Amino acid sequence: MRPLKRFGQNFLVDPNIKRKILAAVHPGTGDRILEIGPGDGALTLELAFASRWVYAVEIDKKRCACLSSQTAGISRLTLICADILKFDLEDFLRREKVDRVRVVSNLPYYITTPVVEYLFRRIDLIDDIFLTVQREVAQRLIAKAGDPSYGSLSCFVDYYCEAAVLFAIAPACFRPKPKVDSAFIHLVPRRDRKERLCLRSSEEEFFRLIRASFGQRRKTLRASLSRLLGRTFLRRLGEDDLLERRPQTVPVQEFARLSNRIFG
Repeated sequence: MRPLKRFGQNFLVDPNIKRKILAAVHPGTGDRILEIGPGDGALTLELAFASRWVYAVEIDKKRCACLSSQTAGISRLTLICADILKFDLEDFLRREKVDRVRVVSNLPYYITTPVVEYLFRRIDLIDDIFLTVQREVAQRLIAKAGDPSYGSLSCFVDYYCEAAVLFAIAPACFRPKPKVDSAFIHLVPRRDRKERLCLRSSEEEFFRLIRASFGQRRKTLRASLSRLLGRTFLRRLGEDDLLERRPQTVPVQEFARLSNRIFG
């Protein structure tokens, strides 16, 4: 079957990269793995043979039927034909009597951010995450304050996980070839995320503050937050050097301090 452009499908065809990915994931016999977008099954079979169980979620119905035929004799694989963004992972794992899964995915580039946010909202169900993403997106995910790529997504990643880019992947490693370079990244959830930042406000308030701050990147926080908080409230906050800075210079720890001051 040919990859479908409307699903953003680019299938991994390079055996060396496949081996590098499997070595990085290093699936163990006790692992339960959630594979998002198995595509043509380039990794699915190997993951199933090495782990306790693989739950492969694929949106393409024709691809699901093809994979179902290919994997008919494999007992440690559950193929789920569904849109991951609409999939109730918590309910599914409850029915499977599973506490946590490891996540492996070669994401269509156009849905990288929605899927990452989906996973973060369910981070307590996840042991770790391995993603193949556009290299530019990888740079945004791991960026720190002061980096050109630093933004709200960088803050969310830093809050939820420790992140690392493991290696680059050239366009020639996929079929069809994407027009951009890719990278394979590893995210490890932080279990003490609120305590680490001494965050007293709710996560929802904290994230709302960060999104509003980056809504107008070239303006200071005081200017960007006026719509969210109101000028009267900002005036009551008084003098604070942090409010006079632009968001791309503010690390997540200082956003937490500001969130505590406003909401905590």
